[in-house]
Amino acid sequence: MRDKALVRSYRDRTYVSTAMVRHNGTTVAFAMDDRRRIYYSVLDMEQASAAKGELDTAY
Repeated sequence: MRDKALVRSYRDRTYVSTAMVRHNGTTVAFAMDDRRRIYYSVLDMEQASAAKGELDTAY
């Protein structure tokens, strides 16, 4: 397995601050860009499927 499949990179903006929390087994990541806009991403492995594969970058 290639290492690149384990990491998803976001290079569309300049992020200046990041944080991550877990709530009831779900991971939520937050990031703030240089314009002070907040973005988030949710990783819920309960929604896993064989079609998407086992790597979390697909979710």
